[in-house]
Amino acid sequence: MKTWIKRFLLPITTLLLLTACASSPPDTSPINPTQNRPNPTELGIHTEDQNNLDSNLQNFLEALNQSEKIPIKSLALAFSDTNNLEQVRRLVIPPSAPAKRNWLSYRNRFIDPVRIKGGIHFIEKNLVSLEEAQQESGVPYQVITAIIGVETLYGKQMGNFRVKDTLATLAFNYPATPNQTARKKLFQNQLKDLVLLCWDESKTDQILFERCLNQNSSYAGAIGLPQFMPSSIRSFAVDGDGNGSINLRQSPNDAIRSVANFLKMHGWQSGMPIYLPAVKSTESYYTLSQIADGKPELQFSLDELIKLGVLDSKYAKQEGLDLNSKALIIDLMYLEADNQVAYQYYIGLENFLALVQYNRSYFYAQSVAELAQELGYQNNIDQAIQKLTKDKPKINSAKKKIVKSNTTQNKTRQEKPQ
Repeated sequence: MKTWIKRFLLPITTLLLLTACASSPPDTSPINPTQNRPNPTELGIHTEDQNNLDSNLQNFLEALNQSEKIPIKSLALAFSDTNNLEQVRRLVIPPSAPAKRNWLSYRNRFIDPVRIKGGIHFIEKNLVSLEEAQQESGVPYQVITAIIGVETLYGKQMGNFRVKDTLATLAFNYPATPNQTARKKLFQNQLKDLVLLCWDESKTDQILFERCLNQNSSYAGAIGLPQFMPSSIRSFAVDGDGNGSINLRQSPNDAIRSVANFLKMHGWQSGMPIYLPAVKSTESYYTLSQIADGKPELQFSLDELIKLGVLDSKYAKQEGLDLNSKALIIDLMYLEADNQVAYQYYIGLENFLALVQYNRSYFYAQSVAELAQELGYQNNIDQAIQKLTKDKPKINSAKKKIVKSNTTQNKTRQEKPQ
């Protein structure tokens, strides 16, 4: 047993022995919370790294006890078997020779028959909850579904790393990278949020507290169908089924309402599209290549983009579209057949930026948008400005797209203007 844990658990040991004496002969076997821990070599644990984690974790829990008044014995018991995970450390190390980013390859991973079919099934099974979430938030239910599909294949791929191990490893043993200090601080904050989340949900019940800390996550500590980090759960998760608790792993209702609430709180504009097509011409292509900077910031008004010739002038007369509203340039790099770099360009609106807040990647946000379209979401303004009460499921039309999804994928390739 770890030395620092012994001094916290000794009073508990004494109490358990006294309680046992009142009813039956005492169990004289030592209480060892780490006795069921697998052999360190089986877990890929390096002794030095494990010792470093234990030392830092002790200081972390003692500080948490002081600042949040969570009993130190409860914390010591819950974290007594925390493991350093070498596999997690390896997974967060950037590749030594990063491959060229390729939008078309990325897109094909997430907009495929499996995710389209799974999305249709998810919509059919959870339609009432999805429609209610759409009414409350203004976020189309196909977009909510697409996020869950991209994140976890509708709950089939939620991760198999114990969340307290993952966050403790990254909080105290983050690998030596240029951003190590910032990343360690980030994961220390996430670990603190996890403890506060679990303590609040458990209502001081030790078994529930440990169950929450021991749930599975991704290798980065993201939890449940929507892959929320602990801080996002505390800030944006919603009790969708009204049972008094939030369970993003087992409750689709909670996951659906939580995704919708996240996007709403990050600026989702009800009734507006996610993106607009850019003008396809040699002049437009050149201008877009000059003004696209990859920054997730709304920098240009739609009126400015029309005057620059990169947005069709028809939008100047489009009902429901404010020409003073801001936009950004979506530049999606891909490789042509001869391995030359090329780009697809779109005009991202406020709803695109809301998706980027979920995952800071243009590839991710555009994949969500296009998967939602495969599931029946209408991104054009004529459809987007319809009242939500008139927005009926388009499941049948989405089903038809499965059989021709490969054709659809090929059509998304944008030719370089001549």
